[in-house]
Amino acid sequence: MNSFIHKFVLGEAVRRSSYSVDLSCAADQMKTLQKYSGVKLKDKVLHIMVTFVEYETRGLTAEDVDQIARKICAEYSDEYQMVYAVHYFGLRLYLHIVINPINIHTMEVLRMDACERGMMEAYVLRYSGLGMISTYVTDCKKRND
Repeated sequence: MNSFIHKFVLGEAVRRSSYSVDLSCAADQMKTLQKYSGVKLKDKVLHIMVTFVEYETRGLTAEDVDQIARKICAEYSDEYQMVYAVHYFGLRLYLHIVINPINIHTMEVLRMDACERGMMEAYVLRYSGLGMISTYVTDCKKRND
């Protein structure tokens, strides 16, 4: 989890932040909560990736995506540990959100099902003001490292 969060997700970021964890040691804090909860997880974190296609996003900047990320995270941050990062790859902007699926209050596990993905997509569209476009939310292969 350490290398995934700190090298892959945060490594190329032009914008980044965290919620309910310290950004510099987020992976360790997420592991601690998971151990404390006693819940055995096959998938240690949920990795959400949002792709913004340049020609459809009318000049959306990294700063704009950072604001979208902050609003999305605000929907979950009272209950989950999260980090996010924004980066460019070619003409596309990417937003990565990593969520510890253990609820910090109830120790219940968040499941990223179709309903939850739909809510994330709705947040992205609402907060970006882009309307219905092919910008999409995907839960990447969940990480166990």
